[in-house]
Amino acid sequence: MSRGRNTGCPKMVAPAGLALCLLMFCISSVSLDAVDQDQNNALVAVEVEDEDNADAQESVQIGDGEDEVDVFYPTKEWKTIGDGQAIPKGLHVRMNLQTGHKEAKLMDGDSGIKYWQQGDKRGMVNTDRKQFTAEELKRALKEFKATQDDVRDDKIKQESLKKKFKSYEELKEDMAKFNMNVKTDQEIITELFEELKEKKLDNERQMTILTDLEYYVHQMDNAQHFAGIGGLDVCVKLLNHSNIDIRGEAALVLGSAMQGNPKVQIAAMEVGAVPRLIRVLSTESSSSVQRRLLYAMATLLRQFPYAQQKFLEHGGLNVLKQLFQHPDNFKLQVKAITLLNDLLTERNLAERHLDKKNVHHQEKIQQYLNAPLLQSLLDQGWCELIPRLLDTPDHDTREKILNAMHTLQSSCMGSFKMARKTLDQLKTEYDALSLQERQDEEEDLYFSKMSKTINQLISQMSSGQKDEL
Repeated sequence: MSRGRNTGCPKMVAPAGLALCLLMFCISSVSLDAVDQDQNNALVAVEVEDEDNADAQESVQIGDGEDEVDVFYPTKEWKTIGDGQAIPKGLHVRMNLQTGHKEAKLMDGDSGIKYWQQGDKRGMVNTDRKQFTAEELKRALKEFKATQDDVRDDKIKQESLKKKFKSYEELKEDMAKFNMNVKTDQEIITELFEELKEKKLDNERQMTILTDLEYYVHQMDNAQHFAGIGGLDVCVKLLNHSNIDIRGEAALVLGSAMQGNPKVQIAAMEVGAVPRLIRVLSTESSSSVQRRLLYAMATLLRQFPYAQQKFLEHGGLNVLKQLFQHPDNFKLQVKAITLLNDLLTERNLAERHLDKKNVHHQEKIQQYLNAPLLQSLLDQGWCELIPRLLDTPDHDTREKILNAMHTLQSSCMGSFKMARKTLDQLKTEYDALSLQERQDEEEDLYFSKMSKTINQLISQMSSGQKDEL
C-alpha cells in the first residue's frame, strides 16, 4: 500500500511504516485523549520472528519501546515456546514429552487478535493477518488504558480495605490469643467444682455454681467427668444444706447427671446416694425440693435393678407412701405412681424379651428378682392408693393413673373395683371424646387410647365378677 504524505493513516498498515503511522495517528485528532502522556503508556510496534515465514509478523505492546518483549506468535500448528516469550491468552498449551519443551497453538476454530501480558508489559498479536487497522490500534490502546485504570483502581481499593480490615496475619495473631483463653467444658466443670468446695463461699455464689454445673452435666461425658472428680459426693452432702434453694439445686444437678447415664448411676451408688436421697426426702418440708429429690431418685433407679433393690431395702416405698398423707402433695403423689409404674413396666419388658444366651441379660433379670417391687407394693397397700387419684379433671393425670392401673390390674383388681363407678363415668366421657376425635380425623387418637384402657379395665372387672359367681 502507498504511504504518501497524507495527514491520516491508511486503513491497512504495512510493517515497515507502522512506527511512522503510529506517530501520525497519535498527532491526529483521533483518540487524542486516549493516549497517556506518560512514555510507559505509548503503543510500540514490535517485530516478531516467525520460524515458518521470513517476513516479520506484527505485535503491538504498551510500555517502554526500549525494552521490547519477545512475544510468541501462535498459529494453527504446534510451535515451540521460546524461553521468556510472552504467551497470548486463550491458546492450547502442552508439554512435548519427546523434546521436553512447551508447545502452543491456536484453539480449533480460534483466530483474531490475542492479548498477552508479561509483568507490566501488555500487548496483542493479530493471528489473522500480519497487519493492524487503525481502528484495531485504537481499540487496543483503549483496552490497555482501561486495564491499567482497573489495576490502579484495584490498588486504591486494596489500600482502602487494608485500612478498614485487619490483615490475615493480624487475624491469626488475634485468634491465637483468643484460643489461649478458650476452655473445654470439662476444664470449666473442674474450676467450678474446685470453687464449690471452698468453705467460705456464700449462698448466692454456690447457687450460681450449681446452676452452671447443672447445665454442663446434661452432656454424658461431662457428667462422667463430674462424677470422676468427686462432684456427686459434694452434691449429695449439699442435700443437707440449711438453704432450701441450694438443697433443691443440688438435687437437680444429681438428677441431670444421672439421667440415662449408667456410669454416673454406678458412681452415685458408690457415694451412698440412695440412702441419702431417701432420708432427705422423708424429712424435707418444701414441696419444690421434694419434687427435685424425687426426680433425682427416679433417674437413679430407672434401668438399674441393683439400685431398686437398695431402694426397697432402705425403706424407699414407705417414704413415697408418706406423700399420700398430705392432700396438698397431689402432684408428688402422681409422680410417685408414675415412677413405680415405669419401674414395673421396664421389668416386665426385660422378662418378656429375655435372651437366655446373653449372660448380661440373665444377670440383669436376676437383679430384678432380687428387687421384689411388685410384692412390696401389694404388701404395703398401694393398690388402694392408686385409684383415688382418678378424681381429677386433668387428662394427663388420668392417663398416668389409668396406665398404672392397667399394669397392676391382674394383681390389684380386687382393690380397683372400688373405682368402678368412677371408671364408668370416665368411660362415658372418653367414648364420646374418642368418637369426636375420629370424626375430626385426629392423628394421635389420644382420647381413643384412654377410652380403650378404661374399657379393658371394666371388662377385666366384669370378667372377675363372673368368675366369682
